[in-house]
Amino acid sequence: TEAMAVLQREELHVLADKGYFSALEILACHNAGITATVPRSDTSGARSKGHFVKADFAYDHDADVYRSPKSAFVARFVGTVNTIEGTVAKGGVMTAAGFLAVPVESLIAGAVVKVLVRPEAVLVDPAGTSNSADGLIAAVISLSFRGAVTRIGLDVRGGVSLVADIAGTAAERFSAGGDVSVRFDPSGVFVEPA
Repeated sequence: TEAMAVLQREELHVLADKGYFSALEILACHNAGITATVPRSDTSGARSKGHFVKADFAYDHDADVYRSPKSAFVARFVGTVNTIEGTVAKGGVMTAAGFLAVPVESLIAGAVVKVLVRPEAVLVDPAGTSNSADGLIAAVISLSFRGAVTRIGLDVRGGVSLVADIAGTAAERFSAGGDVSVRFDPSGVFVEPA
């Protein structure tokens, strides 16, 4: 082909970007003796039927499970989600509970938003520990054993209530009525317009 001649190559390998190629272009490469590498296409049709697909979740190799829904819609669909309303500020969201350092890169300062936080992304530490310095202070309202997980009900200042899911073995560090520090794992936090 002309490209092979110009490049003075006997073999040519091209890389196609997902969504920017057609079957006819791949066939033309094949017929010209050009090796084409293309991304695997979604052939299940599950998404077009309204179903979730693996790409909607993050895979945790160490635990061999899918976690952290990749969108607010999936986060709501797969179970409980904490919702905190606030206003976009530099580096996060200002809420009745205080300032939350959460991702807001694509949002305009001053915009009213909802911060959605999965219970497993609510990180709880006993008040006064080294991890508690940058967290919100909350009171433990309840502890509910759920097998491998303990759900903690939390009351944060400003009338904000949260639930956190922690490993059952870590629950012994907390008691109803005690104060704790609350932070968020960014992988389980979503910010959307209110």
